[in-house]
Amino acid sequence: MTKRKQFTIQGFMIVVAVVALPLALLPVWALVLVLVAAVLLIPTLIGMAFSRWLLARERRRLAAISFWGLAIVVNTLYAACCIIPHFLLLAMLAWGWLLVCLPLMIGFGSTWTILSTRAGAIRRRSPILIKTCVIGAAMAPALTMGTLWPLYLAFFVSQPSLERLADRVAAGRAVKLPQRARVFRVVRSNVDAAGNVGLTIGAAPADPVGFVRVRSGDPTKFAGPPYGSDVRLDLWGGWSYREDD
Repeated sequence: MTKRKQFTIQGFMIVVAVVALPLALLPVWALVLVLVAAVLLIPTLIGMAFSRWLLARERRRLAAISFWGLAIVVNTLYAACCIIPHFLLLAMLAWGWLLVCLPLMIGFGSTWTILSTRAGAIRRRSPILIKTCVIGAAMAPALTMGTLWPLYLAFFVSQPSLERLADRVAAGRAVKLPQRARVFRVVRSNVDAAGNVGLTIGAAPADPVGFVRVRSGDPTKFAGPPYGSDVRLDLWGGWSYREDD
């Protein structure tokens, strides 16, 4: 074995040791997070390389299609997932946005911005307008997760149906479940001694998610499910959205 090959092998082993030693000291959950982050970075790196290729080849139309296609799909997906938000799902969406969606949208958006606003471009666009579109579309998923506006909008649309169903449950009348209440599918109902009503809209029995209407007593003492031990979001009209562990 030549000295050069021996030096290369030794250098490679040193690099592996430097990388592997800190990983070996991490707890299992942290190691899983590192591996997941590494996997998520693969499409990000591929997408960034593709955006650089689009810039080098001056493919303005393809850059615009790539940006808007990705932006529409990502924002639609995040809005749909936030109609019935789960704590674990939101955490996964946040990591996916930070490691994949945000870099890709900024990459494609930057390429489209450069090709559309530089001097001499055919039908040159306003830099302020395009940059506003790129930043707005890239940050919209974070706004969706932070405000959960799809949940509030879906509840606003469904509240009349939920009110009628809750009135029947509170009155002790027979209710056939599961049944659709506009956006939400109610799979279980219960009422406590104070007349407060819980409507479970999905998830496993051990992890109920749903709405609670409190008309009397302490809203935190509802004899669920759902109890709201993990997530509790106050809505209006005495309603709250709750998720249990």
